[in-house]
Amino acid sequence: MKNFGLLVLATIGLCLAGTAAQADTSLRVFTSSQTAPKTYVDHDSPAGYLVEITVEALHRAGYVAEIEALPWARAVAEAEAGGGLITGFSRTVERDTLFDYSDVVYEDRIVLVTRRDADFPFNSLSDLDGRTIGLQRGGSYGPALEAVLGQFHAVRDNGHCERLKMLDAGRIDGAIVSGGVAAVLFNAAVAGLDPRELVIHATPVAIDPNYIAIARSRADGAEIIGRVNRALAAMAHDGTTRRIIAAYEVDAGL
Repeated sequence: MKNFGLLVLATIGLCLAGTAAQADTSLRVFTSSQTAPKTYVDHDSPAGYLVEITVEALHRAGYVAEIEALPWARAVAEAEAGGGLITGFSRTVERDTLFDYSDVVYEDRIVLVTRRDADFPFNSLSDLDGRTIGLQRGGSYGPALEAVLGQFHAVRDNGHCERLKMLDAGRIDGAIVSGGVAAVLFNAAVAGLDPRELVIHATPVAIDPNYIAIARSRADGAEIIGRVNRALAAMAHDGTTRRIIAAYEVDAGL
């Protein structure tokens, strides 16, 4: 994983089902470079199932998506400044005053990962009390977790791979990972860790809806979101969204 922005005209060569509108306008889209397999960098190009879903939705809506994969906090800042769309985005009360959102793109299962030799029970968020837990810098995992952040020691980092390495080294008691089991297996492999030494808890930390969003300061935001929503609905109807996600689940061995 690399901590720099990478730009690609991501619609070129993408072969997905469905009839697209004629692309006529380029749109920058910011996303995370380190939340594989949802969004990440692969051989210097943005990749991931939310990247593919977003590219296809914009293509059908009549846009060329210029994907920029960045450290997440920077991606949020760029989108907030009106530089473009952001994908893989969660809603918060604060963000609701700044952004307009698409319909739900993906229901993200947020999981807790522990080391097998230092496991602890996890059945509710109160089980995190007093522990040291790794989280994404600039990330949000829904209002329930936000409400209890002060009850445990949160260690912020730049991505899943770094977080799992800290867990393996005993620097944190648990790692919160978006993207569910597929994300844990993918990033454990990248980090060179044996997934058999990890425990992925069955009780989710949260089920977090992910969106495509645009700053309210953009005069064209409402039109863009309306067109994107129509494309997302068509993709759900014809099965494109599910097929994209399923391909990554197969790659993860699920």
